[in-house]
Amino acid sequence: ECNELYIEFYYYNHSNLESIIFGNEVEHIPAGICYNAPKLKSVTIPESTIIIGDRAFYGCSSIPEIVIPDKVTTIAQNAFGMCDALKNVTIGKAVTNLDSEAFIRDDNGEIVSTIVWNAIHCNDFRSDIRRDSLRTLIFGDEVEYIPAHAFPASAQMKTLSFPESLKEIGKGAFSYST
Repeated sequence: ECNELYIEFYYYNHSNLESIIFGNEVEHIPAGICYNAPKLKSVTIPESTIIIGDRAFYGCSSIPEIVIPDKVTTIAQNAFGMCDALKNVTIGKAVTNLDSEAFIRDDNGEIVSTIVWNAIHCNDFRSDIRRDSLRTLIFGDEVEYIPAHAFPASAQMKTLSFPESLKEIGKGAFSYST
């Protein structure tokens, strides 16, 4: 367990790391903290977290799901890139900066099938989720805005519902969806 408020930049060999629990006071998960930890299956991000850095969990190909707490405002580039087993993602309420490549992966990875989107007003996000992947998209009760081009390649969407709080859907947010 790590209780540092801020941890410096890491790129260590994490080949045997299977679980990580960040302490309750951690605000910034730094770039590369768990870079290329192929056996990592469990990540606990505390409610105190505000920023998830570049490539923080890049190449952690065994993580099946991730829950982004409600205080997180920024999820940086490739934060969860090449997490090929990642199927379920829950985005917290405060996310305003979500890099378009935060969840990027190659064509051989498993597919993200469910996103629970609680971000009340995310300014910019262009999904990199493959066209054949997203099947369920659930918006939280407080969501007010869905960014332009957020989910443009969701051809296999089966479940989509909008909350009463929704005020605006950005241009092309669901282009190519069926």
